[in-house]
Formats: sequence, C-alpha cells, structure tokens
Amino acid sequence: MSSRQGMIDAITLRHILLERFAKGEARRLSKNFKKLSAAINKEIETDFKKMKAVALSKKTSKISQIFFQSYGESLVEALGSFAAKEAEWAGQLVLATTAAVAFSPVPQKKLLQAINARPMQLLVDGKIKKVTVEQAVKKFTTFQSKQVGQIIKDGSLNGRTTQQISKEITSLIQTRTRQQALTLVKTVTNHTATLAREAAFSENSDILTGWQWVSTLDSKTSITCAGLDGKKYKDDQTQSKPPIHWGCRSDWIPVVNPEFDLGSEINGERAAENGPVSAKLTYGGWLKSQNKAVQVEVLGATRAKLFSSGEVSIGNFTDKAGSILNLKQLEARNSLSFN
Repeated sequence: MSSRQGMIDAITLRHILLERFAKGEARRLSKNFKKLSAAINKEIETDFKKMKAVALSKKTSKISQIFFQSYGESLVEALGSFAAKEAEWAGQLVLATTAAVAFSPVPQKKLLQAINARPMQLLVDGKIKKVTVEQAVKKFTTFQSKQVGQIIKDGSLNGRTTQQISKEITSLIQTRTRQQALTLVKTVTNHTATLAREAAFSENSDILTGWQWVSTLDSKTSITCAGLDGKKYKDDQTQSKPPIHWGCRSDWIPVVNPEFDLGSEINGERAAENGPVSAKLTYGGWLKSQNKAVQVEVLGATRAKLFSSGEVSIGNFTDKAGSILNLKQLEARNSLSFN
C-alpha cells in the first residue's frame, strides 16, 4: 500500500472521530439548553409586567451571556487537550504509513502557541475573514445573547403575551442556537486539528514535503471545496488548509518525501456517498459519475449543465480566493454564452 493510500484510509477514520468529538461537545452544550430556557422564561414571567422591556431584555441577555461564556471557556479548554492527542496521532500516522523509523514529537509549548496564535481564514460572503477560536466563541456568545434580548423587545412592542415570548425563546434556543452551536464546534475542531497536525509535521520536515486537499465525496460538499479536492501544495504557498468556511468538512493529508514513501501506486478506495470509489478519483470525477439530480443539487441547474457538458471543470466555478463565480463572471471567464 502506498503512503498516500494509507493516509487517505487513516484520515477518513480520523475525520469520523473528529465529527464525534464535535457532536459530543455540542451535545454537552445542548443538554443545558432546557435549564437556560427555564431560567430566562422564569425572569419573563416574574418581571415582564414590573420592568420595562429594555431593562428586562438586558437582564435576560446577561443570563444568556453568562451561560454561553461559561461553555465557551470549557470548549477552549477541551480543544487544548484535544490538540495534544491530535499531534500525537499525527506522529503515529506518519510512522504507520511511511518508511520513517522515528518521528520527533512537537514540544507542548510550541503546540499551545500554534493553536492559539493563528486565526481561521473563512470565506464569508465572498471575502476571507480571519477569526481566532476565542473570537469565534465570543462572537457566538454575544450574538446568541442579543437574539434573546431582541425577542423580548419585539414581543413587548408588538403586544405579545409572556407565554408567546417564552415559546419563541425556547424555540430559538432548541433549533437555531443548537444548529449554530454545532457549526461552531465542528469548525473550530477542524481548525484545531489542522494546527495540531501542522505543528507536529513541521518538526519532521525531512519526511514531509507539502500537503494535499481531501474533500468529502457527497452532495453536501461546497463548490469551493469540491474544486480543491486532490490538489497538492507546498507549505509555503498561500492556500489555506481546511476549514475554509463555517461547517467545512474537508480535510488534508501530508505529502511524503519520495525517500520515505512506501510506493506511489494507488489501488485502494476512498469513502463516498453511496459506497466506496477508487482512491484515484477526485471530486470532479466522482460528480461526473453521478446522475443529473445530484449534479444540480451540488452546482445548481446552469452550472450543472456546464459541468456535465465539459464546458467548465469543477475547479473553475470559483475565483482564486475560493468565492463562487456568478453566471456573468463564468461567462466572461470561460468565453461562454448563455443567450
């Protein structure tokens, strides 16, 4: 088995474990959602008629903020422990899939510096925005707190009853907040895993010479990630590793120095929606083999038509920054005509 094949197999299993870790952390938060809803609704029932809406809004927002802030602090702490295990796993991966006989561990101090120093670079509304894990957690806390307060203000202004306001807050916390929490935890977990592996691999640059993008072969993968699957980069290139957007499920593997590679031939499989496919297949090749409905689900009707006809490849639906090109931009860039 080649080093690349071994790493693809290992990273697929590891990614499942990362998903479980993230879901476990999100579940730990959601277990206390009922307590948060009860605490806020108790304040509403007690003080809605006594206090002005603005004052009550501030009071309940504070309760919400303390709750999410406490969770955020415990999440950052959990990610620190997780990073140490991820760096250790990175060493085991290299020893198990290459001809290397030794792997230098990353010093704990360097690991902590790595995971705290570099921000995520996420594509948001067509622009790359930098945000650290702590900043992301803080923004999440502030946003959720403001939402609770706004429901109370709007409810008072529109003459809603305390029961109606309480029901809306409970619904918010149990649905949107729950889903946003899962997206946050998945993204920061993926980012922490990347930084931990990077720190470990940087201590062994004689064994590894770069990295390769690995996207998830299913219909939920973003167009941006789909176009990057299988591409190889040197560590000094500007392309960011996953995650590159909120909820990003892509991953990456190191590229092995030929001196330590167990073989270049790839005969194995990689996981995909509806069953394993050849490990040689990238996202574009996988999507070509899917029916029209799947192609439309991933790309949209017009892009799917351009893709299936061979007029535009999967990697040409985005610009260099990863932003998805609109149809007018596609037309100009690829000398097409939609008339």
